[in-house]
Amino acid sequence: MRDGWRAWVRGWRHAAWCIAACAGGLSARSEIIAGPLTSPVNGHVYYLLGEGSWQDAEAFAARLGGHLATVRSEEEQAWVFDQFGAWGGRLRSLWIGLRRTSPGGSFAWVSGEPIQYTHWLPGQPDNSPVTGGESFVHMLNTGNAYGHPGGFWNDLASPNVVFHVFDPICGVVELAPTRDPVVALAIASDASETRLLATTPATTVRLVWETSPTLDPPSWNVVSVQTDLAARATWSLAVDWGTGAGFLRARAHDTPGFNARLDQVIR
Repeated sequence: MRDGWRAWVRGWRHAAWCIAACAGGLSARSEIIAGPLTSPVNGHVYYLLGEGSWQDAEAFAARLGGHLATVRSEEEQAWVFDQFGAWGGRLRSLWIGLRRTSPGGSFAWVSGEPIQYTHWLPGQPDNSPVTGGESFVHMLNTGNAYGHPGGFWNDLASPNVVFHVFDPICGVVELAPTRDPVVALAIASDASETRLLATTPATTVRLVWETSPTLDPPSWNVVSVQTDLAARATWSLAVDWGTGAGFLRARAHDTPGFNARLDQVIR
């Protein structure tokens, strides 16, 4: 059994590599072409991804800690398209975070934000029957064969296997800034036990440990909750659950409630 634990701990020590691989674009389906770039309009950080489907781009955005871009104003629309619509001298369409919540249904931002602004091409969205329905939204590429102005929004099926005049279609990822420090995690082990160590802001009164078998998509389950109303900055947890835990997340709270303010993930 002890040999099994040691093998498990060695797997956890690959955490930095695993997370760096996700953040660095090492994916069979997506890659980072540009970014991080900070928008002067809202202070948010953006990345341009390689060509692919809306679904793959959103999954990659989630691994980076964000979503496909939400567009809230004319100023944000102009900055995103001006920045990425011809990045590197190549004209492209851009997936954004707007999509139908059900086939033929209403649209909503994947970030959960309310719709405050739209920039539809006249006559769109049309949910074209040519593709069996269109549930995802992109900014049109400049110079497309239909002569539509670049930047306007159009609904489209994803993957796009019909309207190749809009290719390449690349995702734009948006990350909201965070002002809170990150929880630092480490592993300590000796011949008798293995413990997980967390360093948090000194105002932390509750630390929630969660595991998920995968990050795509994550499915977090609480395995331990530690509370100290006097607040402290160092926490530890004896490893006492099965070897199939997968990924671990420690979430620090500065109130006794469950409004998380920061977290860190390791494997």
